[in-house]
Order: sequence, then structure tokens, then C-alpha cells
Amino acid sequence: MKPISKKNLIIFLLTSSVILLNYFTWMSNVDGYIGLIIKIFSVILLVNNINFQKFKKYFVLFFFIYSIISLFCYFTMLSDWHLIESITTPKEVWGDTMRSTIIYNFPYKPFYRNFGFYHEGGMYAIFLNIALLFSYRIEKLKNINIIRIILIITIATTLSTTGMIGAVLIIVLSIRNNKNLIKSIITFIVLIVIIIYIEGKLGIISNKFNIDNESFNARSSEV
Repeated sequence: MKPISKKNLIIFLLTSSVILLNYFTWMSNVDGYIGLIIKIFSVILLVNNINFQKFKKYFVLFFFIYSIISLFCYFTMLSDWHLIESITTPKEVWGDTMRSTIIYNFPYKPFYRNFGFYHEGGMYAIFLNIALLFSYRIEKLKNINIIRIILIITIATTLSTTGMIGAVLIIVLSIRNNKNLIKSIITFIVLIVIIIYIEGKLGIISNKFNIDNESFNARSSEV
């Protein structure tokens, strides 16, 4: 096992400090904070001992393939809920009643968010955004623009405000580093148009700034 680099050690100490500051602000769930610090340390050990280029490549490929699966399940749910109801059984999943299967986590009742195999759409969007970010950090991968478009569409179906904003930031900050500028600009325009179109239809982001929105009030009180 390789020794932890100074850079990764600093990242661990800074991240742990932020977590501890949060604990002193909201002094509860001590085991949760300790568990999170242990997880972060475990990730740093893992990153220090793997081929990161291969990891990023396979991470992107996995979430690209799974995005297609989740989109199929998601649109099947939207178009024929009775079918989903007939082939799934409600069960307790992470404290909530869900219709969990091997490949997809359906909600108990019809719901217009893509959960993937996670508990809710926002969690799924986090990993999709990581895959989107990695797609700009790998050397070569066939049909990379198609992969990015599928990832963006899937992020949009999670109806996650943070996920959508994160996707835009990743695209804007990553596109300037691409050597093929014209191709990058065209890809950027296509992706942004997809995001704007979906936002215009669903109001994913703008609705969260509505004072009558429960999510807006909850987030405001947390801030």
C-alpha cells in the first residue's frame, strides 16, 4: 500500500475540519460524523492505491449504461404506472416504503423523479454529475458526446436543482480545457439547449426560488 501523499492528507484534514465545525453548529448524531470521517479516510486510501484513469473510464461507462436502464424504467413508470404496480412489491427501504427491484428503485406511488437505484433523485444526480465531470477528465472514450448527452438527460429527470446547477458548472468549467474548440462549443450548445428546454418545461430550478415552495422555505431556514 502506498503512503498517503501530503496533498491527500491536507484534503482529509480540511474536510474533517469542516465536518467538525458542522458538528459544533448542530451537536447531534455523533456516530454519523465519525462514520463520515472514516469513510472519507477510506476513500483517500482507495484513491491513493488505484489506477485513477481506468477508474474514471469505467465509472463513466457504468453510469452511461445504467442511465439508459434508468431512463427506460423511469419512462415506463411515467407511461404505465399500473404495469409497475403489478410487477413490484412495496417494501421498507431506508426507512421509506418503496418498490425496490434489483435494477431500479421505484417509488411507492407515482412520482415524477428518476431515483435510479438510490433513495431519491438528488443522490442519483450526485453520481451522475461525477460521471459527467470524469467524462471531461479521461483521455479517450468512443462516442463521448453521446455519453454526455445521455448523462445530462438523466440528470434532468432526477429533478434535482443542485444536480442541474452542478451539471451546468461542470460543462462551463470543463469545456475551456478541450483541445478541439469548435467541437467543444457545438457540444456545449447542444447540452445547454437540452438543459434550458427541460428547465422551461418542468421549472426544476426556478420553482425552487418560489416563496410558496416547501423546498424553498426548508432550504432558507437551513441557511
